[in-house]
Formats: sequence, C-alpha cells, structure tokens
Amino acid sequence: MVRCDADSSRKILTEFMRIFKRETLVVPRPVCAAGPRGLRLAVRFHGTIATGSHGKPAGRSLGKMKAQHSAPIDRQDLVSFSFWLRHNLVFIATAASIMKLGLLTDIHEDLKHLQIALNRFEQQQVDQIVVLGDLVCMNEELEQTCRLLKQAGVIGVWGNHDLGLCHQPDEDVRGRYPPIVLDFMASLKPRLQIGDCHFSHVEPWLNPMDPLEINYYEGPPDEPHKLARIFNAVPARWMFAGHYHRWLLVTPERIESWSGIGRLRLHQDRCFVVIGAICDGRFAIFDTDSAELTPYNEFCPTA
Repeated sequence: MVRCDADSSRKILTEFMRIFKRETLVVPRPVCAAGPRGLRLAVRFHGTIATGSHGKPAGRSLGKMKAQHSAPIDRQDLVSFSFWLRHNLVFIATAASIMKLGLLTDIHEDLKHLQIALNRFEQQQVDQIVVLGDLVCMNEELEQTCRLLKQAGVIGVWGNHDLGLCHQPDEDVRGRYPPIVLDFMASLKPRLQIGDCHFSHVEPWLNPMDPLEINYYEGPPDEPHKLARIFNAVPARWMFAGHYHRWLLVTPERIESWSGIGRLRLHQDRCFVVIGAICDGRFAIFDTDSAELTPYNEFCPTA
C-alpha cells in the first residue's frame, strides 16, 4: 500500500504507464478508495487504479485516466512504488482495510438479476464487487455474464459449476468458449482475502480445487463439529460463502436466527455468512468499517 498526496499519485501513475508502455489506462472500478482517513493509492496489476483526495474516491464509474507527463518523478515515489509492485503482483486484495463491498454469488447466467445488483452497487457507490462463484448454468448467457462482470471490475472466486473453466481447463474446454469467458474465468481464484474478510464458494475448510470437496454439501453446519471445522479453517474475522442458495449467519456457537431480512451489524468477533443467490434476486453490501451487512432481496418475477 502506497500512501501519498494527489500530485505524487499522478506521478506514480505516469511512471507506471511509462514502464508498461501504455499512454492510457482503462479504469473499471477501484480496488480501494480514499475515505475520511485520507488518500490511498492502490494499483491492481490487471489494470485498476484508484486515487482520490479530500475524502473523495476516484474511478467509481467507467472511464479512462491519461498519463500526465509534466511533473518529474520523485525518487522516493519510485522507491515506494517499486516496493509496492514487488509485494503485490500476486493477486490478493489486501490493500484496503476500510471498504464497501458488493457481494454476489450463484449467478447461474441470470442476466436480469445480475444487472439489478450491479445497478444497486453503482447507486450505493461500492468500492469493490466480489463474486463468490457459480457463474455458469447452461452456457446460454455465460459470455454476457462475464462481460458484465468484467466491465464492473468484479473480482472473486470460482464455484463448483465453474471449476472446469477456472482450474486447469484442457484444450477441448478452451476451444468451446470465447476469449471473454476464458479470460474472466481465469481471473477467478480458489479463495480471496480482503482485509479481515475471507471469500470462498463453499465452507472454508473445503478445498476449492478438489471436484469432490467443492461439490460437498451436507446441509447447514448445525452440529458442534461442523461449526468448529469452519472457524478452525482460516483465521479471518468474517467469512463469506455462497453455494447454499440461502441466507445464513453462523457464529462459533450456533446458527443465528436470521433469514436475510433487514440490515445486520456483525458485532460478533467472528462470523460465517452465506449470501443468497443472485438467481433468486439476492445479493448484499458489506461495509468493513461499520461491520454492517445490508441484504437485498429483489426477485423479479419476469426475470
């Protein structure tokens, strides 16, 4: 993470473009945004830049940022930026500890409900959208699904329906899909960590790269040993998953009485939260600063 003022941010962006011989960089959505705690600059190697000043985030809408070549590059800026690059070329979005996250899962090529969610995220000015897997259904709308997600700068993890396209697809599989599908599906990860949040399609103790484990389901974790294996799997404070096609809130002690109605503040030290499926009109926004989870249930009968 590089912290600097707006002028330094511009100079670093200029140098980044010079190094990679790019005069214009497409900015789909920020990895993180400037908030009341001051300016932050984060660069995701796949092409996202987020800069801002005076508490105003940049890059919320589609657009382009052009390099400014007028200001010289300060040596300390380059040292800081080089340090950042060396430690962030692997894909893990840990740069922002305070973010508003849009959460999607189990899309199954449902374009109408996906567009409803993306519109809501735009309206609520989320900083980053995270998909929790299962984009695939019957391959009738997969190309447009991937296009919408890519345009919105979505990052995330794969699900059991996506595994064959995301994890070591063979040449026969690759030959059946257009580049937009192959490229976006290749960007999905088995797991993702953003600050104190851990994201996976299934319960975190399961291996997302194993076909048997990622398809595992024995009902909700309603026994002590089932609870323990979730919370012993990873140290993250908040764990999010999909797969169940329902809302679910779990603490180390029990399943809480919550069905995705009304805002929820995750006061507990640790939680496992299952997000409802997009194909049922369900999605959520999570504010990592306030620990407030806002569920949306916007099923459209005509979708």
